[in-house]
Amino acid sequence: MSDLSFAPSPPAPAPALPLLTSDDVVARMKALPNVRCIVTRVDPAEAVVVVLPRNLDLATRFYATTHTVPPRILPLEPGIELGGKIPCLFSNGDLWGEGGYAPTFLRALELGIAAEVQIDYAAIQPVLRFFISTQPFPAQFVIDNIERITRCCNALADQHSRDVFLGGIKYRLTGDSGFMPFSNLHQYFHEQVQVAPGDFVYEAGISTGGEDLTIEFSKSVGPLGRVYAFEADLAVIDPLATALAPRHNVRLEPVGLWSEAATLPFNHGEHGDSRVLRQGEGNAVCSLISLDSHVAAQPEQRCDFIKFDIEGAEPEALRGSVETLRRLRPKLAISVYHEPFEQFVEILDYLVNLDLGYRFYLSHHAPYRYETILYGQPPAA
Repeated sequence: MSDLSFAPSPPAPAPALPLLTSDDVVARMKALPNVRCIVTRVDPAEAVVVVLPRNLDLATRFYATTHTVPPRILPLEPGIELGGKIPCLFSNGDLWGEGGYAPTFLRALELGIAAEVQIDYAAIQPVLRFFISTQPFPAQFVIDNIERITRCCNALADQHSRDVFLGGIKYRLTGDSGFMPFSNLHQYFHEQVQVAPGDFVYEAGISTGGEDLTIEFSKSVGPLGRVYAFEADLAVIDPLATALAPRHNVRLEPVGLWSEAATLPFNHGEHGDSRVLRQGEGNAVCSLISLDSHVAAQPEQRCDFIKFDIEGAEPEALRGSVETLRRLRPKLAISVYHEPFEQFVEILDYLVNLDLGYRFYLSHHAPYRYETILYGQPPAA
């Protein structure tokens, strides 16, 4: 019996939500709470450091040698509360834990998810700029585009998605991503939009270390499916090829996806942030093609699922996928969190205006400002 016979039935679609006016959207955005917060100072004159209980003695000894007036050190325990807010593992710009600043910070994020806390970005900005919004959304963009924002909000299929969308805009206005409801869904595997056995997946944006997701896609589609994995950064192709070699249903494509065939400057980054440059000089060049041209060149001419995580090139790649979207209606998982921040609205607005019958969902998959994914569920065949 074919493995396909065991594929789970698709979940029932969510009921339609009432349409919102622009006034409704503004009111909802204003009312959205900051869902996660931490304390960095209880008193302006007193620094507080919250640590894992097992690190309490170590932290006490450490700060006694580094501070003339040591901070107050408290263990992170259920129910701990300071000034009416829930604390996390760092305070006043100081971080404590094994392995130095960055591993400690990431561990804090893990605990933050469990405790429903969030980062005080202003307090840690001097320490870890990578996680900070340094260029807030201009308020004028929201004023000028309120009708587009309302249209996009009404296109989202459930209330959680609407709150993520409006919370994402509120974050971009304030720099505080605590306004974005966090999702515990597995990123790129939404409960309504998932890769299925036998699917042909088009995945753009892998980079070294990102092949784990490609392998998950490979396992999900099974022997009857296929994963076309596109990566424009030639500096990582060889290690990717080695990592993916055992996956016989994966085709590694050493090109990027764009609106058309092109060769453009490229910036190779060390932290998964390599990107195509529209202008200026990069430290490399890359070859680009459209998804439409690749699908048309394959004998099967199939595309069942599209995943784009390409550091701001998503709008161009979508423009190069329009014929495939119209003809084949693949499932979608598109990153919408890259700069420029206007893309957060523009990507959804572009897809809505194609009027292809999709139901859209939005999930935010991290306790910081990155990893917001737009999912598209195509109309039933």
